Amino acid sequence: MASLAFVLSAAALAFAKQAHPHRYFEEVRPYRYDFNSTTCGSKTFSCVPPCSDPQNVWVGGYSTNFAGDSLQDHYNADILILNRTICRYRIHWFSGSKSGWYYPGVNDIFDSKKNERIWNPDSVAKGRRAWTMFADHTHDIVWCDDECEEHPVATPCRHGDEVTSIDGSLNGVIVAASYAETCPFSVRVTTSNEIRSLNSWQLRLKGSMATCENPCRLSTRTKHAPPATTSPNVESELLPEVYRGSLKWAACDTVGTKMFCAPHNADRILVVDRNTGTSSLLGPRFSTRAQKYNKCYTMGDSLYCPPFTADHTLKINATDLTVTFLTGASTWYSQKYALCGSVGLVLYCPPFATVRVLKIDTRTDEVSFIGPVIRGGGYRYSSEACKSVRDRVYCAPLDHPDILKIDGSSDAVSFLRDKPYAAGSLKYGPCKLVGTNIYCVPYKAAKVLKIDTTTDKATTLEGPKFITESHNICKHVGSTIFCAPYGADKVLRIDTEQDRVSYEGPSYFPGLARKWINCVDFFGRYIVCVPCRATRLLLIDGQTGNSSLVGPDYSTLPASPLGHTTLNRFAVCEKLLQTRGTTESAFCVPSDAHNPLRIDVDVSSSAKENQ
Repeated sequence: MASLAFVLSAAALAFAKQAHPHRYFEEVRPYRYDFNSTTCGSKTFSCVPPCSDPQNVWVGGYSTNFAGDSLQDHYNADILILNRTICRYRIHWFSGSKSGWYYPGVNDIFDSKKNERIWNPDSVAKGRRAWTMFADHTHDIVWCDDECEEHPVATPCRHGDEVTSIDGSLNGVIVAASYAETCPFSVRVTTSNEIRSLNSWQLRLKGSMATCENPCRLSTRTKHAPPATTSPNVESELLPEVYRGSLKWAACDTVGTKMFCAPHNADRILVVDRNTGTSSLLGPRFSTRAQKYNKCYTMGDSLYCPPFTADHTLKINATDLTVTFLTGASTWYSQKYALCGSVGLVLYCPPFATVRVLKIDTRTDEVSFIGPVIRGGGYRYSSEACKSVRDRVYCAPLDHPDILKIDGSSDAVSFLRDKPYAAGSLKYGPCKLVGTNIYCVPYKAAKVLKIDTTTDKATTLEGPKFITESHNICKHVGSTIFCAPYGADKVLRIDTEQDRVSYEGPSYFPGLARKWINCVDFFGRYIVCVPCRATRLLLIDGQTGNSSLVGPDYSTLPASPLGHTTLNRFAVCEKLLQTRGTTESAFCVPSDAHNPLRIDVDVSSSAKENQ
């Protein structure tokens, strides 16, 4: 490894002392700081809590990249590295008359001369954190920081915390969090309709310099046992019947301790208590029109559901349990909007069979159309195909020929130039965001689509041959995406570090269409998928990639005919809040089934097997 050596000049030292007269300076010997330790040369870092004896490290002159041995570029900038606590630091850079604060992301380094981040694929390929180790230096200055009030002690991420991610792609209030002994942990916030696996240093509390610490690194503060290395015990049971009928609910999301589901074919709103797992019906009776709402999104203390066949956007206030309809932006199209992406507190919904992008500003409850008329393709953009990255929304095409891009800062609607896929209908279904890249799984397309949101370049990945509607639900654990079989027979695995696509494990229900359509993750590691037309639960271990069928046979439960537009037995599944020791639970909303389903995943029995 080529190390970078430099000498801190007397002028720079004098400037530093003048700029920070209240701090005590002393010279220290060259060091190599191991991120996983609490020492820096002869100095000990007080990580929990950091304010008892925090250390700031001044690195003067030229700086190397933070991965140390990955890139050899040197930038003319002075850097102040504040090691606040484990998994966290910030950089104060200045070059000439410019200066500012920078919060590193997961796999990036920072060029302060250009005032931009440089993504570090080399460190990703090596599986290293970009700031794990710094290059050797001949002179450093260490002092104690007496401004602890500006940097509160990091606390574990908990339900109700208002957080934002470092790259700006995720912000809101945490409504669910789970974790494993090995990072990362999973967290869900109100402005994202999916569970994201995030490392602790990717989150910080809104309006504060504090970070939201990963609970898995605070083992003395938690009663949860780490997930075992073998399969957990998965149990499921049908709960008391709530409502009869087919395709009852499809659009659900959570606010605090409640889950709300807007009616698809049902005529009432379903409310689930996530503490007890009990359910009830809410609000007025809706029309008997089919497929009224397909998606709902939590924004603040309310749910917003764009209309699919309904006439207006639905708003459910979780505080006072009022139900209202947002008028405006009406359209005569029957199948209007199947999904949305969010930028802050604004939802942007691409057209399904209609022709305009719908904007729902939840700050004012104003609903409007933006952008040009969009034609081409019958069903243009479908469920799970939109992902939000910073202030932009990207949507992979279903029948439309182009990838859609919506700029939330200007409400501009445009299309990416790249079309690395063949023309045709039903191209792409579910997409997942990993880092700054979006991966989309084919419906009828031949290859997995990758959208690099830093360059707006779209490419495809080599992999196995796909059949029509191979997969309809994906989850990711860390940097690996797993997709349950829908028309395919095997689990699809996408390694986003290597961009490798493969089928894993045994074949399930060969020849059966629409096997699994909904999954939920447990302990940030295990993925459990509930049956659509399959008859048993599917368990996927996100660390090993192993999969198996678990639980009882549900073949006797009602399921719509294959030709019917269907979600079949169960719709959305959400984690319950009542974690008991080594057990996590989830509640699955019935679609064709008459009864809700409860799933319990217990890691204690498998943990004992490993002892």
